[in-house]
Amino acid sequence: TAKITPMLIAYICAGIIALVLLAGLLAPRDMGLAKTMRIAAPRDQVWPRISNLRELDRWNPWSAKDPNIEQQFTGTDGQVGSQMHWQSKVRGVGQGRQEITALTPHERVDMDIEFIQPRTGIAKSAVTMTGEDGAVDVTWSFQSKMPYPFNALMLVMNFEKVMDKDFTEGLAHLKALCEAE
Repeated sequence: TAKITPMLIAYICAGIIALVLLAGLLAPRDMGLAKTMRIAAPRDQVWPRISNLRELDRWNPWSAKDPNIEQQFTGTDGQVGSQMHWQSKVRGVGQGRQEITALTPHERVDMDIEFIQPRTGIAKSAVTMTGEDGAVDVTWSFQSKMPYPFNALMLVMNFEKVMDKDFTEGLAHLKALCEAE
């Protein structure tokens, strides 16, 4: 019979680490998602909901996960440079900062997101409106890079599937808010 020795355990651990490092070299680092939903409302009604961080907070799915989330807004909301800082003890919400970095009125809002806890990371997000007045298509997009060697997780986990559920939920909340007015 084979005897499990400390040296055998060390070799197994080294092999697992080497496998993860190799998988990280082969796995993609980029991740992103874009989700679109048609909203039967005029642009003037939708625009304030996507270009104002306090309004965005009303329909994003993560704020709804924690009724006790702590938030701080700085700058002039709805303007480039305005920020929202959040902190939550709820798993999946964590702590971070979101800043409006560019605005094309009634068309597009660009934001930088910095995740602080439970994991650190940087992401780019945008919300765009296209279509005719009275029936606009709102697209919510997200792009980020997974750091090496953690990108190896992308080979076994479908982050886009998880994000797709949250984005669909958020856009459905936005649709309900806009169409109820």
